[in-house]
Amino acid sequence: MMTAESLSTISTLLSSAQTVCIFFPAKASADTILSAVSFGKGLQALGKNVTVSSPGPVAERLQQFSGVGEVSKELGNKNLDVSFPYSEEQVDKVSYHIDEETKTFHLVVQPRRGAKPLDSSLVTYTLSGADADLIFTFGVDRLEDLDQLYIGYEQLFEQTSIVSVHTFDTPFGTVKVNTSGAASYAEVVAYLLQELGVELGEEVSTTLLAAIESATQTFKSLAVTAQTFEIAGKLLVMGARRVRIQEEHAPRQASSQDGMTKKFIPVTPKEAPITEKTKVKHKPDQVPRNPGVRLV
Repeated sequence: MMTAESLSTISTLLSSAQTVCIFFPAKASADTILSAVSFGKGLQALGKNVTVSSPGPVAERLQQFSGVGEVSKELGNKNLDVSFPYSEEQVDKVSYHIDEETKTFHLVVQPRRGAKPLDSSLVTYTLSGADADLIFTFGVDRLEDLDQLYIGYEQLFEQTSIVSVHTFDTPFGTVKVNTSGAASYAEVVAYLLQELGVELGEEVSTTLLAAIESATQTFKSLAVTAQTFEIAGKLLVMGARRVRIQEEHAPRQASSQDGMTKKFIPVTPKEAPITEKTKVKHKPDQVPRNPGVRLV
């Protein structure tokens, strides 16, 4: 599942990291999403500043699990960006002062003498810029697949150590955790958090167990191993509740009214035309037997 070398490297990277970013792709499986979110919750228990992001929305059926509602579609939240339409005569001097009594920061934009001041209704405020000491990706084939979370932030990914968790060795990553030997991402996350010394509470254990059951079709998958049951058992001991995830494309239940509005039209098979060849001659003293009746 995970080599001792990979585990040691991840532990070392985490020990010196305070800000951690976790990513998973759009339209990811329930196992991928819940595993990423659970891992983030586990790192928060270690005192890390964690953000979990995805370029697409998370399905409503997963919102019941802890942390899923906190997944962000934007990465930049480090800097406050104040912007407005620029006109040279309206921006002559920019200064700031701090009101110590109210602990309020004031940014002052002074126009030229005689010029029309800025229209405050046109001023916008956004958060931009990103910072991370360590990055984890779950099920990401290529960094470009992260769309707006990667485009414009390429330098962040180039300068930051990345731990790639996937079912194969990705073309990127300082550490590559190959999960092909496990039945789910959740198994790997549960194992990793345990090795990192994280005590899993009821919420995280419940989320991980639901992810395992989703990935294995409630343990029916041929990929299930003894370790799958062992980890599931440990999660139950830690307080996990069994929560069934609604299938994304559940088949429509048959209605008792289905077909009732259709008219029943009896179909009479057409008889084959009788020809000279198909005529059967019988002797007067013989009675033709009915081949469709079996005498008992």
